[in-house]
Amino acid sequence: MLNQSVLTSDKIKLLLENNYGIFDIDKISVINRGSAGIYKILMKNRFEYIVKEFQSGYSEKSIKNEVGICDFLMKKGIHTSELLRDNKGNTVNKINGRFVTVQKYIQGYTVNPNEAPLWLMNESSMLLGKIHVKLSNYPMKRYGFKSNWLNLDIKNKKGKRFEEYIKKAEKDSNSNSEEIINDLKFKLSLIKEIPNSFDKSSLTYVNSHGDYSINQLICNDDHITAVIDFATASKLPAVWEVIRSFTYSDPDCKNGKINIFSLEAYIEAYLTYGTLTHSDIERMFDIYYYQLILSSYGYKEYFEKETYRRENVINFAKWRTNLLRDLCKNKEDYGYQLNNWFLKKRV
Repeated sequence: MLNQSVLTSDKIKLLLENNYGIFDIDKISVINRGSAGIYKILMKNRFEYIVKEFQSGYSEKSIKNEVGICDFLMKKGIHTSELLRDNKGNTVNKINGRFVTVQKYIQGYTVNPNEAPLWLMNESSMLLGKIHVKLSNYPMKRYGFKSNWLNLDIKNKKGKRFEEYIKKAEKDSNSNSEEIINDLKFKLSLIKEIPNSFDKSSLTYVNSHGDYSINQLICNDDHITAVIDFATASKLPAVWEVIRSFTYSDPDCKNGKINIFSLEAYIEAYLTYGTLTHSDIERMFDIYYYQLILSSYGYKEYFEKETYRRENVINFAKWRTNLLRDLCKNKEDYGYQLNNWFLKKRV
């Protein structure tokens, strides 16, 4: 979890007993995965639950939206989180300022970022396409990558934020400082490359997970058994979710390099259910490139006092900036190869 948890074993027991009528708890253990606080509850009858503590910044509205999406997808045949309602019919509770949910435990394991075997690369991409199809009629309330996301005001604000973090890194002067300063100066130098407007008319927008990655996939016996964590679900460009999830999973991306042949295979699997146009393919690298330039995720959290596991978030930020460097150098070549591959597919 990024923020220090406000939960203790006693608080979790009180929540389960008083709000959910769940007694006879045998063991409470922490699952270290993602930005939320995840607690596995083992009952004396061996039944299991998950208590999820959301990091600060999440709204009750977005969490309740996740509940609706999960229910919708379960009815469509996609296994995801099954949240419990408390004795007042609520799916969300609040403890010491943090939102908390209780879910049924899903048996299985997650695979580490950039360590996906071929079967998982293939199946996860097909599942993403299937999710896009199944959610097509869902009344999504959240919208990502709006027309103004690249306007001058936003770019100026991002630039000032990077400059603030550079000053903090110079003041801290620790083992990470030099690399952080170089990373942020590099991102600052690229902001001028970003256009002031964003034409979304030629992109395929879909109702999507919003944070689809290897971290959200529960596996068992070389098969994906569930996809979880829909709290940031929104309508957004399909290609952004495709390339982002690819870079978080593919082993070759671990060192900040994109293997274009692996990406082609990933897109091929996605197209089993999903749909992309030639325009989507043409703009795939640009939209991811611009988003990586403007993102302060990892650096922002590193300099916040309440952030827990600061080394984890800064290492993630460094990795994404290395990926950005690769795109800065090679995205034109990548785009040329990918376009040729896609056009040959259509012949």
